Amino acid sequence: MMPPGGMAPPAAAPAAAPRTGGSRAATARAQAATAPTAAPLPGWAARLKAWSSAAPGTPGAAATSVTLAGAEQLAAVCKHVGEALQVKVVTDSAAIGTGTLFLRTGSGGRELTADSLKGLVNSALSQRRVPPRDRLQALHRAHDALPSASGLPGGGEGGLGAALDMFVGVLAREALGLLREDGADLYFDTGAHTSAFVDALAGGPATMCEPFLDSLMDSSSGAAAAAAAGGSAGSGAGGGEVWRRLMRDALRSAFAGPGKALGDATGLERPLVVLDRVTCTPRLQQCLASLLLADVELVARSRPATAARELEKSSVLGPLFGISSFPVGQDALYHWKVTSAARQAFLETRGYPKNHGAGQTCRTVIQALMARVQDGAGNIMLRLSRVKDGGLCREAMLSWVSAVARANLGRLAFGESTDMRNQQDLADFLAGGSDGFLLNVTGGCLRLAQPFVSGWLDLYREGHDPVAACLAAAAAGAPAPAAPRWTDLLDKHLRPEYYVTQKHRLGDLSGVFNATGSRGAGGYTADDDPPTAAPPLLLAGDSPDSGPSFIADVFFLTQLMLHVGPMPTVYRKRALMHRFRERYQREMTGGAAAANGEDGGEGTSPEELAARGGAGGRDPWSNPLATELQLLEDCGEGHLGEPLFADNLTAFAVLELDWMAWLARGGAGPAAAALALVPEYALGDALDWLTAVLYAGRADLVASKPIAVIMRAVVSLLNANDAVRSAMLQNKIVNLLLAMLASQIQNVQAREARGLALAPDRMSTGERALVGAVLGAPVTQRDLVPALLRAHVNAELVVGLDVDKDSYDKYGMRNNIDKILEELIKDAALKRCLTDLAAAGPAAADGAGPSTSSAAAPPAAAAAPGVEPGLFADYASGIVNTVMHYFKDGLDRLADIYAIERSKANAAAWAALPAQERQRKEDFYRGQQRAARGFLHMGVVNLKWLNTLTADPAIASAFLVEPLRGKAAFLVVSSLELLLGDACKKLQVAKPEQYGFDLDVLVGSVLSLGLQLGAHDRFVAAVSAEPDYSEEIMNRALQFTITKHQALNETRLNAFLARAAEIKAARAARRPGALALAAAAAGDGSPAPDTPSALASQPPLKRRKSMEEGSEGDAMDVDGAAAGPGPSSAAAAGSGPALQCEGVVLPGAPGLSGKALEEAYAAELGPLSVAEYDSTVPGGYFKDMARLADQDSGASRKKMRQLAKELNDMQPGGKLALPCLADAAIFLRQDEARTDKMRAVITGPQGTPYEGGLFVFDIFCPAGYPSDPPVMMVYNTGGGKARYNPNLYADGKVCLSLLGTYNSGHTSEKWNPELSSIYQVLVSIQSQILVDDPMTNEPLSETMAGTSEGAAKTAEYNARLQLMVMRHAMVDCLRHPPPGTADLVRRHFGLLRHRLADTVRRWVRAAPTEDLRTKLDEQATVLLRILAEL
Repeated sequence: MMPPGGMAPPAAAPAAAPRTGGSRAATARAQAATAPTAAPLPGWAARLKAWSSAAPGTPGAAATSVTLAGAEQLAAVCKHVGEALQVKVVTDSAAIGTGTLFLRTGSGGRELTADSLKGLVNSALSQRRVPPRDRLQALHRAHDALPSASGLPGGGEGGLGAALDMFVGVLAREALGLLREDGADLYFDTGAHTSAFVDALAGGPATMCEPFLDSLMDSSSGAAAAAAAGGSAGSGAGGGEVWRRLMRDALRSAFAGPGKALGDATGLERPLVVLDRVTCTPRLQQCLASLLLADVELVARSRPATAARELEKSSVLGPLFGISSFPVGQDALYHWKVTSAARQAFLETRGYPKNHGAGQTCRTVIQALMARVQDGAGNIMLRLSRVKDGGLCREAMLSWVSAVARANLGRLAFGESTDMRNQQDLADFLAGGSDGFLLNVTGGCLRLAQPFVSGWLDLYREGHDPVAACLAAAAAGAPAPAAPRWTDLLDKHLRPEYYVTQKHRLGDLSGVFNATGSRGAGGYTADDDPPTAAPPLLLAGDSPDSGPSFIADVFFLTQLMLHVGPMPTVYRKRALMHRFRERYQREMTGGAAAANGEDGGEGTSPEELAARGGAGGRDPWSNPLATELQLLEDCGEGHLGEPLFADNLTAFAVLELDWMAWLARGGAGPAAAALALVPEYALGDALDWLTAVLYAGRADLVASKPIAVIMRAVVSLLNANDAVRSAMLQNKIVNLLLAMLASQIQNVQAREARGLALAPDRMSTGERALVGAVLGAPVTQRDLVPALLRAHVNAELVVGLDVDKDSYDKYGMRNNIDKILEELIKDAALKRCLTDLAAAGPAAADGAGPSTSSAAAPPAAAAAPGVEPGLFADYASGIVNTVMHYFKDGLDRLADIYAIERSKANAAAWAALPAQERQRKEDFYRGQQRAARGFLHMGVVNLKWLNTLTADPAIASAFLVEPLRGKAAFLVVSSLELLLGDACKKLQVAKPEQYGFDLDVLVGSVLSLGLQLGAHDRFVAAVSAEPDYSEEIMNRALQFTITKHQALNETRLNAFLARAAEIKAARAARRPGALALAAAAAGDGSPAPDTPSALASQPPLKRRKSMEEGSEGDAMDVDGAAAGPGPSSAAAAGSGPALQCEGVVLPGAPGLSGKALEEAYAAELGPLSVAEYDSTVPGGYFKDMARLADQDSGASRKKMRQLAKELNDMQPGGKLALPCLADAAIFLRQDEARTDKMRAVITGPQGTPYEGGLFVFDIFCPAGYPSDPPVMMVYNTGGGKARYNPNLYADGKVCLSLLGTYNSGHTSEKWNPELSSIYQVLVSIQSQILVDDPMTNEPLSETMAGTSEGAAKTAEYNARLQLMVMRHAMVDCLRHPPPGTADLVRRHFGLLRHRLADTVRRWVRAAPTEDLRTKLDEQATVLLRILAEL
């Protein structure tokens, strides 16, 4: 395929509001680059930030003096203060002696002041010679030694209690003063007093008690500090700041060790104690909440690109949440080194990395540590949510989680791909915060969600069905009956309107795809302009309690955290593993394993290399990269695979599935309307996580959940294709179902590989439970098979696809569906479901596809109730398309490999090549080796599946109806020609088994398919009517059956050939004497092969001279009347020119040329450049695109305005008028009722193999246009037979980076809603796809330009392409002009017929082989005879 880009000027000026780009990755980049809306601090946040200004909990602590009742109280004060300070205190100066301290009093010896107590404290510490670094602990011990008020005589009456309260305040202020003035020095990173404070919090020599912490908090309050300072209100401002610094320093100091190195199983206990103590009181919790609020403000004012890193670095909880074993992405990416806090722990394990048991033990320890971190995270979040302060702390915590998530939206731009092709991919990979930090935040959220998640799933375990109860109550219009707790979870708390009302939580959803597959979630529609700034990060208003429930907040925020945290981490880990495995393979094998196809394109690991016998005698573990590869896996799973985290996330994913199924079943109102509010990721992430868990070997985690709920949910969602229309989501559902069956499929494959029917069953209990659920669930028996077929059909088109970023491939999805069906139909009931679908016959003709035919077909059996007519036919057509695609491409790669091997066989000539050219050929050779194995494997697998289906007579009958019959016939004929024709010599590669190529097996499979269907005359007739049908090839096939002793196939093939001869004879007998140009044919030009209209649409069935008798006369019976006088008759008699096409004479003068031709062409066809047509007539629109358009209202005003502008610009004389030149022209038709449905006709440029052909493309602009690129399919491929280019598939697919369907890797080449347009797409196709050397559009083929192998391949490819162009882009168009093009076709070919005659004759003469020359000559003759009639 090619590197396409935009060749045209921009179609429109930038809009006033910025649009999100045309792909999910571009949307993520746009979101990440948009700063939140600046807004004043809401009232609730201002109150929280003023926490330190609140009145102290002990008002007496702020007193400056206390008057005692008498001497008795004064003596008690001296006694208690002296005991606390460990000195003797007197108030009588006469009593002063050694070791005593004097306490100054006033007002007759009854008044105590705070200043006198402060002096006493300092004197006591000096007298005791307490070192400065121990003063804080001394003050703490003094505080602890004071009695409580309840322990004082009389409850502390007479001023005693007040005096001691004042003394407490003095001690606290002294301690706070030490901490305030503390700072880092040469020996303590956080200051000596702060270090002592942290040590005391952790339970050091003197554990810090909560009363002392409360006293410290009281002393830091604004009121207390102001009172102590003589009423200066400003003097208390520093108290809160001290505590904020203390909390930061305490946590940073406590978690510094574990953050750098993990390994000690108890290493986190001390830091977690510090965390518990420093947040143990409500005032401390308010302090923490205010710090989290400061983090939110930091995100709001930071540059969006750096906000995530800055938050992580400065957050008070950063030291806790930053503890992780997950590798640092940047070091792994650039230095091929795994940097992790757990690295040393693994490397110090004896025998690592070879000793997997020891490595697993170490991983278990690391996972236990990660569990403790997430325990701490969850407890802190829960503690903040429970503070009794009117919800201030809870709202601050939720806002912080939201800020973390929204600051990391840039992580989504990397997508799901494993490849990193350019700098943009690397930048996307490194965007956002660290994986470990986000995993821990998600883990904390999951701890908050655990009560209602577990409660909901427990309802099912207890025999309840809360979803059914809610739906039944809603249907009855009555409240749900009394039920256990959590039954109302979905209906009461998890309402999809949350996405609309809580934008400050979830951010801008205007460019996010919703669950219906359209752009815009959270209430945004295609008509809404995206906001110029992201929503603010904080809830507006004075009270945080007016919004949704705490349960709703936790659910939707956890959903968002899953989207930006664990799922991107899974994709990143997969990409890094892929990258490391590929490099390891290159270093160990020099790419040989990849070339041999032993790695499946995924690289290799030391274990896999050892299983294959090593690498040339080298120890697979001798390469340092082997250790790094194992570390990458172990360190990653040490966090991501932590059991409780994985279990909680799995349970949450199951709840999400059940919730989405509830929405799809109308639980929250009309399904489509509700799902339009829900972002696509809500379902996609849940499916992806469950799939990842299963493929990680953790089936027990999924099986421990209510499996029946999972099955009901996925089948309901797959069946709700009228609401859940996104093929991306359907693909993820299919992936999950396949993962649930993976163990069963692997067992079957293992038995087949060993040839043992009773090979041991190695499935775990969980795996068996999952397989049983898929195969035996009631919903499976009823709904799964048609749902899978429907998903297979819908896989054709995806809106907003970016193949560089999205893990979606329609062929891969269809292959996975086939694997699932292959297992399902082993059950008799499920097999009966499939046969019922096959027997339902085709749908009523709607003319909505290029394969629609008016040929008479046998009446289909009445469809069973609930069975969708035509569904199976569409499904089977997709399988045939897949086989043709992979089979042809795989054999083409083998031919390339053979060509290089032949060149290398001549060692002297190979050595004489320039080194650079040799290297290019080697790279091409290895690339084609990898591709050949993958393509052939897919082709063989799908061919085997076709044989399985057609072996059942009831299913085979569905293949006998057009258009499927003609497509299957073409598959058989073309495949046998490739395998048994002259081209098979180019398949004789060395070691064909390494590519999965077994000629005997392939020929046998193709013959089996043909003979199973060939039991019916209609299929025999279709095969014999194929233009490339050759009796010589069929005789070779017969000889094959004889040689291989396939007696049954020999008998069946003999009968097939005899019947084919009879049908051909009968057909020849009823041929008309003149060319039936006016035959009543269906609108798309693909009539049934055994009808009169089909006979006229096919080229002559003249057999090859080497094996025919009197064929030329038969050919003239078909076309002689149109051939004109003499010369054609002479050619038929064998006395004319050597080429038959040379004998066809076009009437009239030679025609115009040069400038005169250009002027005539512009004058004649210019008025037809842009016009209207009716897409609803038969053949008026591609069937799959018609289905997509029917799902879209087409009423978006923004889309309509954009289309109106573009269409106006493309009119003749417009700013971007479509080119109308004889050498290259473009024409556009729009549906008269739906302007978003269009048909384009692009003429093949002069000097290319496409010259003069008309290539018809159907275009649909989805609801999100122009934010989303248009969807496009090539229409006139002969019913799926012609692949015009590596980028133009036979099934209609158009590979173009502008459309998001080609792996370009360059953002500048992709759809840009500000610049890109339909005009740009059309001109790009004409200038970059319809080129003179189309093979350069094939990956790696451009490297062969200028080589002998490249020249030979180009010559053959172009000749075959020219044959297809004449058949389908010329002859078919002339005979059956696609609706909307009749006048255009007539004028185009009428003006250019003389030039085209010269062109096609040149093509015939230049054919590289005799076989191709004969075919080209036949088709050119047919074309020229039709042109002669114009």
